[in-house]
Amino acid sequence: MSGPALTRGLSSLEILVGLALGFLLLTPLVQMASSQWSGLRQWSTDLKLQQSLRAVANAMASDLRRAGSWSWADRAIPGSSGGINPYAVLQVTDGGGLTDGVSYAYTHPKRAEDGVLTDDERLGWRLRNGVIESQLGQGNWQALSDPQRVRITRLKLSLQSHTQTLPCARACTTPAAGIALESPCPPVQTMRTVWIDLAGQTPPSSSWVSSRSLQTAVQLRNDTWAGACRD
Repeated sequence: MSGPALTRGLSSLEILVGLALGFLLLTPLVQMASSQWSGLRQWSTDLKLQQSLRAVANAMASDLRRAGSWSWADRAIPGSSGGINPYAVLQVTDGGGLTDGVSYAYTHPKRAEDGVLTDDERLGWRLRNGVIESQLGQGNWQALSDPQRVRITRLKLSLQSHTQTLPCARACTTPAAGIALESPCPPVQTMRTVWIDLAGQTPPSSSWVSSRSLQTAVQLRNDTWAGACRD
């Protein structure tokens, strides 16, 4: 009667060869997974940065649309009792390079209208040290963007105006030679649009570097008027 059959195990060489083959097969998979993870992290960083820029631009646009708002705006319309909107002036300042600013005003929402522009009704936006700041009253600047999430690298603003002539019931008379008229006839309506060009990047402390930009147009709701119809 013969004894039990002996089973032969793997030799050291065979184990090493198997490990080497396994390593060769796993390396591309690990590299692929690492690349996909890096891509996902980069995509997430880009998305968060774009969302931060969009939030800043939306806040600027929302307030800019109110520029020139006046409770007595009907007084400035040609043919009315007359009046000058004290909040109509909107000024874009060229800060040189990438740091423009804008100043404007509108009537205080919690105070009775008196037709006088006061310091707490002076508003604006500017870029300072990588942060977008909002002016809530003369000299009262407060940070809007968070430098821990996004560093603003560019703020460019431009004001575009489009005018249209309003009709009069009667043709405007031509003034005599040498006589200057105080207001044009027929009256002119001016519509204004502010273009915002914003760019930002991840802060230096971020492990993932990203840069993004966006542009948006803001149509001001309050037009300006000049002139009047004359008999």
